[in-house]
Amino acid sequence: MTETIEGLAARLQTTAEIGDIVRVMKTLASVSIRQYDKACQALETYQHTIRMGLQAVLHGTGRGATDHSGETSAPRALVFIGSDRGLCGNFNEIISQYASEQYLSPPDAPDGAAHLLAVGQRGALHIAAHGHGPERNLDLPGAVGGLAAVARRVLLVLDGWRESEPGLAVDICYNRRLEKRQVAPCGLRLLPTPPEELHSLAVAPWPSRGLPFHRMPLETLLPALQREHAYVKIYRAIADSLASEHARRLSAMQAAERNIDEMLEALHTRHRTLRQEAITSELLDIVAGYESMSPRG
Repeated sequence: MTETIEGLAARLQTTAEIGDIVRVMKTLASVSIRQYDKACQALETYQHTIRMGLQAVLHGTGRGATDHSGETSAPRALVFIGSDRGLCGNFNEIISQYASEQYLSPPDAPDGAAHLLAVGQRGALHIAAHGHGPERNLDLPGAVGGLAAVARRVLLVLDGWRESEPGLAVDICYNRRLEKRQVAPCGLRLLPTPPEELHSLAVAPWPSRGLPFHRMPLETLLPALQREHAYVKIYRAIADSLASEHARRLSAMQAAERNIDEMLEALHTRHRTLRQEAITSELLDIVAGYESMSPRG
């Protein structure tokens, strides 16, 4: 079908409008990355307080060096963090492949996770495509203000599982951000706190002369502190995953913006060519009409 000037003008307008949308999405992704980074920085004080509490409780007790050799045979659960939205490339494929290979063995394997909690609906679909349907699904927060609520909801689900299975070991896997807007999957232990982490706190020197005094029994205080320590890890994991998701989206929008700019340039060139051809054709028609109407000598 022959392309017309009017058709090209409509395509130019549509492409320019798509370009405006892409630029808005790119700006939102960039702003969101900074917000989630600031949220993690704001949590550092609370994280430091929890670690100091653990250090005070463990210091001199030897609890950090407790043998956990039988932990590998304990039932396991996994918190899997994907995405709720698209336009982030292979973000969900990366973390789904990692979780499937590292944590979710076939059902008949003894070391497979007994429970799976997926945070992010699109991520849940991808991990289900690998043959591991989540037992529970949670939505990701739409903004930084919802991070704490989602992290608490994850912790409540884990509390229920650990109440029915006291020896349950819980891991979390998510995408973390690298340089140049690349992401890499990673995983860490949530509960119980890894013994090497407890041991490093137990043997670390206390920054003052005396340890803080506490009235709560050690059997109650230590699990409560470990639970808050797990909450901090969940919060940071969700924030880091969301920042990584927006980084991939920012990269995709930048590529889309380059493609749109190239398309606009090509369309403008074609539009100018067609206009010039139309003007030339009209001039030729005028000249031909003038010559046909002129008296012949």
